[in-house]
Amino acid sequence: MYHRYVFGSSVDVIPLSSLVFAISELMDYGYHNPLQFHQMRASFICRAMARVLELKDKDFEDVVIGAAFHDIGLIKTMDKERLLADDEKVVIQHSLVGSQILKAFPYTERLSVYIRCHHFPWSRLRNEYDYDTAVKCNLIYLADYVERISRNLRPLVSNIDVVKEEIFRCKDHFAPEVLDAFLKISEKDLFWYRLENFKKETEVFFDPNYITMIPKSEITGLAKLLALLIDAKSHYTMMHSRGVAILCRWIGSAFYIKGEELRMLEVAGYLHDIGKLTVPESILDKPGRLSGSEWSIMKSHAFFTYRALEQIPHFDPIYRWAAQHHERIDGRGYPAGIDENQLSLPSRIVAVADVTTALLENRPYRRGLSPKEVVGILKDMAGLSLDSALVDFVCDNVDYAYHLVREAEEEREEEFNRIGISVG
Repeated sequence: MYHRYVFGSSVDVIPLSSLVFAISELMDYGYHNPLQFHQMRASFICRAMARVLELKDKDFEDVVIGAAFHDIGLIKTMDKERLLADDEKVVIQHSLVGSQILKAFPYTERLSVYIRCHHFPWSRLRNEYDYDTAVKCNLIYLADYVERISRNLRPLVSNIDVVKEEIFRCKDHFAPEVLDAFLKISEKDLFWYRLENFKKETEVFFDPNYITMIPKSEITGLAKLLALLIDAKSHYTMMHSRGVAILCRWIGSAFYIKGEELRMLEVAGYLHDIGKLTVPESILDKPGRLSGSEWSIMKSHAFFTYRALEQIPHFDPIYRWAAQHHERIDGRGYPAGIDENQLSLPSRIVAVADVTTALLENRPYRRGLSPKEVVGILKDMAGLSLDSALVDFVCDNVDYAYHLVREAEEEREEEFNRIGISVG
């Protein structure tokens, strides 16, 4: 699983760290998000302390990407606000959910213990885990805590004593060597300047000797994992990404897409809405018509899908297929306004799968439309927003599309129940 990594040396593998950082940034961004860049800044703090402790290779990678994903179970904006208020229920819930999510993918399974225990005090960690694991969990705990208490102190260099005083107030929560590591990095003004003026490209660039590489052939598993986050953000779309991915694979196969290209198309279906992690639930869940400003924010999700996925090495053309799902054949779509001459077949398939799934899926405010109703709407869109040949295929086989969407709903509900995600 661990390989020496030379940037650009292979198009057949994807560095786990690059993917984690891209998704972490997306989760921490967003309109009205009270924890802007929290995970990435915590990862920077954790990285600095890990260097003092001379962690290397897998151990170093574990704490850096573990810190960048420590709040992966914190999906809704309301829960982020409750976490800042130290709501004990949210503290426990998001740690358990995050741990269960990461367990579902072999390349992140080892990180699940750090996510589950990143709020455990040292006394509990040292009694329940081996020493090395306990120290790494405690590093993430302290990094998380330092980021939260320092995020609104400005200038940070003038408030170092305030941060230290707060840390020492609960020093028993931290291992002695972890606390010592923090004190050493806190002596450097440069550390505080970097934290205050955080820039992901320079502060968390990953360059250890060994990092985890995910074979492209196995990236579908991670896409499924990330789709859970997308669909759980809004109770209106609890199975949407899964349904789109399944329809993408079905339609793609019918149009002679196969092998690696078909696998990439399925991944694009799972990730097409990942930009919605930046959109507040107040907009995602609004039952009525969106205002002009709300609609502008909603539309931006396609851009943020592009922005997040384009950062991942060797993820082309997946990010383009995913981000173009709201472009139209007539050029009146968004965000780029490109027309049929620039839309590839896979991009057109994602668009048709997206609309078809949205029409067929059950929503809390309505049942999914009947196959007959779906056919009527799709035919009205053919040649204008959607590819006519793809629409004809779906309409000719709409009963099977209906079956696939119902199956996706059942599977997603089982997944949410197993992991403990509530979409209500």
